[in-house]
Amino acid sequence: MKTYAPLVLAIALGGCVTIDQVRTASNIIKLDNDLQQGIQQRIRHRQAEAHAQQIPTDKRDPAGVQSLDFVNLADIGNQAANKAQKLAAESDTLPEALSYYRIAAMAYWQSYDPSVNTALGNVVEDGKALCQKMGENSPDRDCFLLPLIPPYAGYEETRRSMSPGGSSLFSGINMADGATQQEARDLTTIADALVGMKAAVTQAYKVATDFGGVPDNIKAYYCSNTNRMAQAFLDSAGVYLAMVETYWGAPSGTQLPITVDQATRQATPAPASNTYTKACEGT
Repeated sequence: MKTYAPLVLAIALGGCVTIDQVRTASNIIKLDNDLQQGIQQRIRHRQAEAHAQQIPTDKRDPAGVQSLDFVNLADIGNQAANKAQKLAAESDTLPEALSYYRIAAMAYWQSYDPSVNTALGNVVEDGKALCQKMGENSPDRDCFLLPLIPPYAGYEETRRSMSPGGSSLFSGINMADGATQQEARDLTTIADALVGMKAAVTQAYKVATDFGGVPDNIKAYYCSNTNRMAQAFLDSAGVYLAMVETYWGAPSGTQLPITVDQATRQATPAPASNTYTKACEGT
């Protein structure tokens, strides 16, 4: 994941600053660094778990993938959210408050902790309200990123539902010999996940439209990740549709509660907005 340079550096370098501003800037930088450390820890751990899934069961380390002493991202989110609320009440510390809202939202999202979903929604909405309050003085990157986090978080949560325990539901389905009850249930779970994935991609496209474009300082991140989401949906939807078509080519076993027409509609990609297409073409 791309590392974000704290916006507060621009504040600290411009004009006269107070001791409190310097202290706030240092704390933002520290929390940002802790956030990035925690994210990288989880990326490495997930990669190790994915690799372990490829090893035959009888050859796996019985201890499993070693657990790490992870940075507590939910705690970082709480710290940042508390500081953001305090600073948002003062007119001369709004940019710093917005930086804290961004850190809080990123930390809650990357914690993968469902218990902070409400807190995530709250800091995103509070941050968006602060962006509106600041008007033309609001930093483009943070104000674009905040409404983008919910669809990104929703997409990842939905996609994880297709791989319970790290094993893809697709791997346990073989429609060539009909459908078992479990296969029918798994395919229905995949169908529901595809609906959620498509909705998340649609919302990510809409962020660019609502913002009136994509700021240059976040364009590469937004375009690459949103395109990756859209492509992952297409890949999963293609496999799903092929399985449904295979079943109905010679239906047998458990009745599949999904028709080819339904699967085709579910597998149809979300249309990209003109704003997204224009901004991300060639990236």
